[in-house]
Order: sequence, then C-alpha cells, then structure tokens
Amino acid sequence: MPDIQFRFSLPKLVHSIALFSDLGIKDLTKLKVVKLLFFADKAHLLEQGAPILGDSYYCMDYGPVPSLALNELNDALLRNEVLDSSPDLTLIDQVLRVRKSVWKKYPLFESKTNWDRTVFADSECAVLRRTIDTYGNFTAHALVELSHKEPTWIIPNKDREAGGRVPIPYELFFDGCDARGKQHLAQLVARFRGEAMEMPGDESYRQFGSELLDHDEDIDWSVDRDHRSRRALHCA
Repeated sequence: MPDIQFRFSLPKLVHSIALFSDLGIKDLTKLKVVKLLFFADKAHLLEQGAPILGDSYYCMDYGPVPSLALNELNDALLRNEVLDSSPDLTLIDQVLRVRKSVWKKYPLFESKTNWDRTVFADSECAVLRRTIDTYGNFTAHALVELSHKEPTWIIPNKDREAGGRVPIPYELFFDGCDARGKQHLAQLVARFRGEAMEMPGDESYRQFGSELLDHDEDIDWSVDRDHRSRRALHCA
C-alpha cells in the first residue's frame, strides 16, 4: 500500500533556520532546530494538507525527527568552516554558519544572510512565525519532552529498540485532529491510495471521502491558495 509522501525542500529547510535566527531564537542547536521544524510541519500539515519541509519522519530517542533535514544538519556540523569566497559553498553554507564556542556545549546555527521569503507560501510563513511565538523560548530538552507526548512518537516508539529508529507514517500526525484535519487526511488517502476514507460527523463529512474519488480533477492540491501553481504533493 503506497505511503503518503511529499517532496523534500532543501531551500525551505535552510531558510526556516535562517528565519529562526533572524527573529532572535536563542540556542539554535541541531536538536532545537529539528524540534521546531517538527511542530511547524505538523501544524501546516493539519491546516493545509501538506508539511513545510516534505521530509520523511522517524521516531528516535529524542522524539519525531525529519530525517533528511537531520542529515543536512549533521553534514554542516562535520564540515570545517567554509570561507564565504569558496566556489564550493552549499546552500546551507551560503545562508547559515555554524557557531562553535568553548562556552557552549553544542554548536549553534546562525544566519549569514536574511531569510528568503519567496521560497515559502503565505501559509508556511504564518505557521513558521506562529511556531516561533509558541515554542521559540523553550529549551531543546523542553521541546523533546513536548514531542514525547505526541502520538507520532508514542505509538511508533512501542516497536522501537533503544537507540534505534522506526518510520513515522504521516497518518499518525492526524491522530486526534479536528474535522478539518480529517478532511485533509481523506484527501491524502484518496490521492495516494485511491481509497475513500470513512468520515465521522454529520452527513456532509461522511460524504466527503467518497466524493473525493469521483472529483479528483476538481481538487486544488496546492499548499496555499495564493500559490496555485505550486504543487507540494507528488505520488511516489
């Protein structure tokens, strides 16, 4: 059965971190970054039917983790400091720097340039800013504790060995969501699996899932209504 998948966006990863830095989020360690990204992705997925990063998530010791983003951050931390004049600058090196200090246990990510507003849809910018307002002042470990209360960690963690990781299906992000989130899930199930999901609630919601299969061509699959040409979803 096909998984619900999205296209990973490296520019959105890089400029999300730059936005965090530009707006004054303190102690942007790798751990804090991936926690903030998780909460932003979840919020946008439930509200708009697609995450911001489009990453693949795994259940790990420190909660749900966007795996491709984690790889990019690990690579950046392993690289020696790159001169701005180097012809081999990656996108991360162009936009971000890693600040290492004897006074800090873990390296911090900081922006070199202003974040690029144009890589995001309006709804993505709104969710990122709300994530900063809600979670920006939390420590990394406080964010880990919050993420350990999420179904996306609790449920897959039952089958995970200590120190290991297991994939998190995107369906788990919708566990306990409201009617709007259930509609987005029904759209994704119809899109990726060709199945009609039974909808709870009144008659209009119950009909919603089955109508998706009959009117697939009429569905606007864009992430944001102001960016109709931008398609965030793709079938594997």
